[in-house]
Amino acid sequence: MSMTRNVVYGSRWRQVRLTVLQRDGWQCQIRGPRCTGRASDVDHIIDWHIGGALYDLENLRSVCRTCHNRKTHAGHVQAERRPSREW
Repeated sequence: MSMTRNVVYGSRWRQVRLTVLQRDGWQCQIRGPRCTGRASDVDHIIDWHIGGALYDLENLRSVCRTCHNRKTHAGHVQAERRPSREW
């Protein structure tokens, strides 16, 4: 685990994560295919790596593991499909 990841997902993250899960009633906010309904993860709506607010409650939502994995994978696939720059 990198130092950045330790800072981001340290004690402050654990507190914010619990706040978001409680706010959303531990229910998945994505509700995609094969959604389990019960949230166990917290997702950055706009990923913090691309400028989304790290701890802002407005940028966070509760999600089930299935929906979170699907969104994460879709983001990686989309990034891989991005056309290269033409100079």
